[in-house]
Amino acid sequence: MPYSELHCHTDLGSNLRLIDTTNSVKSVIKKAISMGLKGVALTEHESISSHMSAKVYEEEVHKTNPDFKVVLGNEIYLISESAYNNTEKFFHFILLAKDAIGHRQLRLLSSRAWERSYRQKGQERVPTFYSDIEDIIGKDKGHIIASTACLGSFFAQSILNDRLELSKKFLTWCDTTMGSGNFFVEIQPVASKEQILVNKTSILLAKEMGIPCIITNDVHYLEKKDSKIHSAFLNSKDEEREVDAFYSGTYFKTEEEMIQILDYVPREEVEEMFANTCKITDMCETYSLKQDTIVPKRRIPEFELNNTFAPYYNNYEFISYFANSESEQDKFLLHQIEIGFLDKKQEFNEINLSRIDIELKQIWLISEKLGQRLSSYYNLTQEIIDIMWDDTKGNSLVGVARGSVTGYYICYLMSITQINPITWGLPHWRHLEAGRPELPKQNWAFDVNHCSWVCALIAC
Repeated sequence: MPYSELHCHTDLGSNLRLIDTTNSVKSVIKKAISMGLKGVALTEHESISSHMSAKVYEEEVHKTNPDFKVVLGNEIYLISESAYNNTEKFFHFILLAKDAIGHRQLRLLSSRAWERSYRQKGQERVPTFYSDIEDIIGKDKGHIIASTACLGSFFAQSILNDRLELSKKFLTWCDTTMGSGNFFVEIQPVASKEQILVNKTSILLAKEMGIPCIITNDVHYLEKKDSKIHSAFLNSKDEEREVDAFYSGTYFKTEEEMIQILDYVPREEVEEMFANTCKITDMCETYSLKQDTIVPKRRIPEFELNNTFAPYYNNYEFISYFANSESEQDKFLLHQIEIGFLDKKQEFNEINLSRIDIELKQIWLISEKLGQRLSSYYNLTQEIIDIMWDDTKGNSLVGVARGSVTGYYICYLMSITQINPITWGLPHWRHLEAGRPELPKQNWAFDVNHCSWVCALIAC
């Protein structure tokens, strides 16, 4: 009886804000394959950071198991906007990407959640609003599958609090927002009184409203025998954690084991839930997260070249190229170099001018290979550094430049770095060279006040 495990956690995503699981991405996938499962879904706690590793490993897995699927998802914390900064409850909700468009929707939702994150009682809260789901998924349905999640969900808590009218209202909202056939009620095979009550009521409500059910194990460790190790891991730090009973059934189970635990549900109904997990797996495409290099851009203010280097255009080919480029990013880069050259009282000599020319040559040639103007990367980096230095609230700290970027004279002229590489004999080619057509890597600063914004820009 094939099925797919559609609710799993791994260390790359679910241990970010608090320790939660002893699983690795590879161990989850290997375990699912060894059990003969049709697929597995990674549903971290408001994180998609395990997805790239999962997709890379999936390529290796497909060499011997071409039909096995790794579904990428997210277990979000769903609240209303009115509850923002004013709630103790952050309700769990599962989202699974059916295709590349669905994964983009996951990324957009996750970005919004992290953008509004805040700390509460020692934990970082990353809430998603109902309006986010309506705005991102509801306006382009059919790319995301959702399920009700665990006892920590709004659906389950409404049942436990005997608020069935809220449970029904929630199911209606989910089914409508996700689109026909893209929403499922989640049943978990755990023998606790709370879970049994939620399961029985969930099945009745699902039947009444015509919504299919699935079975998941909310996997936090691989096998039942690993529970003590998992418990010790959870208690290895001073954090406020759920009791062991909360995780008592959160491991991979066989079909027969789940059927035995759900002995109060007719076997044919349980088998239909298994079949629905396979149906979801079939609905999810195999897609790649790989993409070409994207050079982040800065909004260019109004400016005019000073033509500081105009007398030397005939002798320095690439300085001339930038001065006459059709790209505003290129021209703005040269404009900033002009300003820095004069402000830092640099001499118009062969050493300085040829160094600018050769560095601009690398940027020009790599831009041609990438099909994007690499100058925009330096323009944006300069803007971020300026924001850090100019912070009036005293929350910013700019560290010493680290790595190869100190080898670029133009970065010194733009005040991205504070060391003149010509003075110190640092070669340009350590940082960027046309023979290596790639986006430069820089590790130059930390900004307490703007760090999340800066990280988002760098991630782009």
